[in-house]
Amino acid sequence: MRNYRPSEANKEQHRKYYQRNRATILAHCKRRRDGRNPEQYEAHLAYQRQWLKHNKTRQYALGKERRARLKDEVFIAYGGWRCACCGEDERIFLTLDHINNNGAEERRKVGQTYRLFSWLRRQKFPSGYQVLCFNCNCGKRDNGGVCPHATR
Repeated sequence: MRNYRPSEANKEQHRKYYQRNRATILAHCKRRRDGRNPEQYEAHLAYQRQWLKHNKTRQYALGKERRARLKDEVFIAYGGWRCACCGEDERIFLTLDHINNNGAEERRKVGQTYRLFSWLRRQKFPSGYQVLCFNCNCGKRDNGGVCPHATR
């Protein structure tokens, strides 16, 4: 089976089509959902549960891969896999920093980690974020919003 990934132009075309025809599409989905035979629908749900039970490791691996691609996309959009302050390039040490020190407020509004990453991608990577290593990020937090490297 070929691994299909739609191009950005194709995704944009689908988004525009959906926006133009949203009411019709939702009505069609509702008709299909409401018109189902309840026994047939329960059988379908039981099949889905059984499939997930037997493919748990596969689903876990797919989710892990999808999250890794999303994280890579976000970090590349905000300057790549390198700390903006000290230049650290070990991926495991890097994190996304809110430049305006409004991370707690942002997490309450949007969510944490991958929810934030998904939101950033949907918003077309707005400014106000940077890649920092964990040391610089914590130092910035404890030093009134300025990394200790910058004060030397």
